[in-house]
Amino acid sequence: MNLRWMMKKRRTITPPAYPEDAAQAARNLAMDHQTILVNAQSVSNDVLTDKLLPRQAIEDLKTLAHPVPPYKFMWMEFRGPDGGLNGALVVRTSPQWFNDHMHVGDGYLYNPGELQCAVSCLFFLDYQGYVMGPFGEVAYCIGKETGDVYGQVLFRKKKDEPVKGDWFALCLLVIGHALARMNCRNVILKPMNEPKCAPHHQRDLVPATVWHEIKITDVPKVQTTGHNALGRDESKERRHWVRGHYADYRHGAGLFGNPKLRCVFWIPEYQRGNPELGDVIPEYTLA
Repeated sequence: MNLRWMMKKRRTITPPAYPEDAAQAARNLAMDHQTILVNAQSVSNDVLTDKLLPRQAIEDLKTLAHPVPPYKFMWMEFRGPDGGLNGALVVRTSPQWFNDHMHVGDGYLYNPGELQCAVSCLFFLDYQGYVMGPFGEVAYCIGKETGDVYGQVLFRKKKDEPVKGDWFALCLLVIGHALARMNCRNVILKPMNEPKCAPHHQRDLVPATVWHEIKITDVPKVQTTGHNALGRDESKERRHWVRGHYADYRHGAGLFGNPKLRCVFWIPEYQRGNPELGDVIPEYTLA
């Protein structure tokens, strides 16, 4: 059972003080056949297990490479560490929309000619078997020159909404990482279930009615010298885990000096070092 299924069954709750017509419009868009469905659980597992503090989420979002929806309308779902089911309606829209809807006398100025698009996110959650939402709205712009977050990440939330800002920040971080990962050269959106029909009828299916997952197709061998980023010989270090990360080759000569590979790759977590010297046990301290 997922949030979108609950919406179809009209098991929904509109937050207090949120306009009912606006809430229903958002839910209708989430159920629209043009909206691409994505299970973002693999991203949530990567992002929300490293003891990340909510206040770091916005700063982390600004460092992501090209967190842009590959489709105009997308619906994503994932569970957090607490097991709660979360959903997000993600819309790729125009910079003018960002200016008209998110700027309310805050004095923030930008040059529209430097912007590629704007991204809007509305969030939902599972409340006792019902879909509650949307809650607030988070939006940001993408610059033309870099394709990355440009300027401020703006957040709009009703004063009497019961959901804390920390939840919004962590949900936004999962969505931001999911979008950035979809734009990596070695990542694809793959249908989770094969269509149950004859092959010659599959062309008639609407792809948006199928749930997709974010899959890594291949991992480039970017580590070739046996030395880490600090120049130390890896064979003389204890075995340890290297966190998943983005390898950004958009600038310069490209991966392996190939100008056709000026792009971003997602490198999943992997082990490095000499197991004969023992293992490094990671420890985390919450501030």
